[in-house]
Amino acid sequence: MDRTVIASTTAIGIVLVGGIFFWWRQPEPGSERLERDVRIVRGTGPGNMQAGQVPDQGPNGSAPSSPDSQRVELKPATISEDAELEASLPDPALEPRALYKRVRTEPRDEEWAARSERNIRAALAPIPYISPNSLRVSCGSTLCEVRGIMPKDLSMENMNVAMRALQGEKLRQPLAEAGLQQQMASFGGGGGTPGFTIYVTRR
Repeated sequence: MDRTVIASTTAIGIVLVGGIFFWWRQPEPGSERLERDVRIVRGTGPGNMQAGQVPDQGPNGSAPSSPDSQRVELKPATISEDAELEASLPDPALEPRALYKRVRTEPRDEEWAARSERNIRAALAPIPYISPNSLRVSCGSTLCEVRGIMPKDLSMENMNVAMRALQGEKLRQPLAEAGLQQQMASFGGGGGTPGFTIYVTRR
């Protein structure tokens, strides 16, 4: 009788131990994906650990490609030459930025420059609605730069009058008589003050 009780007790104990072991070995729901998708990254401090997300991988374990990394297919240019259009375009050497740099780098022909500066000021004297005292006329050996401003409170109507005069025969004619040719005129200024710039070349 005592042996039977001991045997039964022993069998029950074995069953309980086996059940506990089986339960301990079962993964918790979602733990398999957690092990695949999350890695443990050790921090810099002792005992400091944190979970880091593992990025998704493409085929063969490579990083997925983004749309920006895809190559753009370029084809040869298909726009044909147009000699007539090209001939009608302004001379690059006479563009404002080119003239700005040129007048600051060419040597000064003192006799021609001084005479041209006087003639330019005289040609601008009859132009209405500009400030004579603000004129800055600078010449080199083949090119002159004129910078001036208009009154700050000038009306749009009067401003248009001045702009037309600075681009018209009223200025071109006296310049031509002095052996000069107006190449371009631009308008604009900072601080709300209307200004103008004119480039004149030696004929």
